Amino acid sequence: MRPGQIAHQHEQHAALMKNVEDIYPVSPMQEVMLLHTMSRRGNDSLLNQIVFVSNGKFNVAAFEDAWQLVIQRHPMLRTTFIVDKVKAPLQVVRKTVTLKWDVADWRELDADAQRQRLHQYRETDRAAGINPARAPMMRFFLARTAQEGWYFVWTSHHLQMDRWCLDSVLGDVARFYEQLCAGRKPMVATAPSFRRYINWIADQDRAAALRFWRSVLCGFDQPTPVD
Repeated sequence: MRPGQIAHQHEQHAALMKNVEDIYPVSPMQEVMLLHTMSRRGNDSLLNQIVFVSNGKFNVAAFEDAWQLVIQRHPMLRTTFIVDKVKAPLQVVRKTVTLKWDVADWRELDADAQRQRLHQYRETDRAAGINPARAPMMRFFLARTAQEGWYFVWTSHHLQMDRWCLDSVLGDVARFYEQLCAGRKPMVATAPSFRRYINWIADQDRAAALRFWRSVLCGFDQPTPVD
């Protein structure tokens, strides 16, 4: 490798480390999901994909800003995962993550064609998967269907949040969006870090847990399929 290339890699590494807020191990469940994701590219069983339809006044700029505030509020939504060149998987919380939006205008299409285009997008989006090593681990797509009509597709990964967390995140989005549309500055308090749960797991008696689950699962001889 040439000196210039080495210097460039060093600069990239230094820039990356400046954007690190925290690094800690993954939970046992996260490790299973992470290894499943990395070993089965193209499998979408751990993706969350939600479609919303808006048929009223919609402030795109405020909506995008609301999501950016939510990402800043929740450390878990700024998290990526490291598997290569480490003894055990790690999760890295970034200080800042800038969201990228794809926006399309489908107003020239009739309703049936719009629904077909949406179906095609969703299929392509799911097939693309999500790379756990890259932030953000989610995608945002807006398609305008009428003067006051929109489709919104939000794709995320189960590694960062389960379906119980989705309501909390969407509640924050709705609250911030309403405040921004009203011209108010949202108060954004940082949510508790997932590290607290990881620390709690580390304090547990693993030997006792192993004995318990061996007793509970005694007699089972077939694994539960993930798919």
